[in-house]
Amino acid sequence: MRLPENLERDYYREGIKYLVQFDKPFFVVGEYQLPSTPSEVIFCCFRRIYPVIYGAKAIMLCDHIHIARGLCEKYYGRFLLEDVGRKFLICVRPYLYSVNRGGLELTKELESYILPFSPMVWYSSKKDIFSSVPYAKVLDFRFLPHMRSLYIKSIQTEEKVGFISKDVPRKYPKISMKGKEQSHISQYEGIIHKIDRIEALANTRTGRKILYEQQHFPINLQDKSAYLAWILTLLLDHHCTPEEGESILSRTSIGKKNFERLTGLSRKEWCEKFLATQDASPTPQGSE
Repeated sequence: MRLPENLERDYYREGIKYLVQFDKPFFVVGEYQLPSTPSEVIFCCFRRIYPVIYGAKAIMLCDHIHIARGLCEKYYGRFLLEDVGRKFLICVRPYLYSVNRGGLELTKELESYILPFSPMVWYSSKKDIFSSVPYAKVLDFRFLPHMRSLYIKSIQTEEKVGFISKDVPRKYPKISMKGKEQSHISQYEGIIHKIDRIEALANTRTGRKILYEQQHFPINLQDKSAYLAWILTLLLDHHCTPEEGESILSRTSIGKKNFERLTGLSRKEWCEKFLATQDASPTPQGSE
């Protein structure tokens, strides 16, 4: 079907189509609105979609986008009437559909650092958003090779903001999964993902707010003794091996000296004592 002639509207969303080639996610903000027809109930519609660009004033990217309601509610909960008009931060990727039209879809690839979908009021500033994720993983509209005028009205700063570690990257020990059941491997990988996500979110005020208020994490991360007790219980409950336990503990913010101070044992000693002999069901030090 031919689209109506209206030179003031970009029906094909050329600005979105151009971004596909860069193969990176980015953030947009949109206003929630009620479904206009019963068939749209399965989607959440967001109007006035602007790219979120640190250090710059943005131009509206498109009129609206639709995202599966179940996916949005996974992160936010049920939408109410008072949510109409509320602005939401959405992590998206551009894609092509109907051969030549551009669209935006929610992506979870930065979930270890920031929620893919959340109210804008959770963030005090753009810097609060961008300092939570690695700079290189997000598209920076300010440094596009061409067509920046499609997205940016003005640039105030070219400062690059992002979670960039100056430390030498830690090399985690490789764990052999040979001979282990797939269910155990999946559990181990699940623990790794959970710990990495908690550690990443714990680095920022907004991240801690997400953990405590949205994800209902039960432990105060400033209380290292309670945090360690929670981790040790997790290792025991999932029947981790000593090798797996050491690998997981090495990913936490609880250093070797702090671990020994809290438990009276080194990581290796604790894992060999309590994870190798779980059938005896001893009471682990530091997990009461």
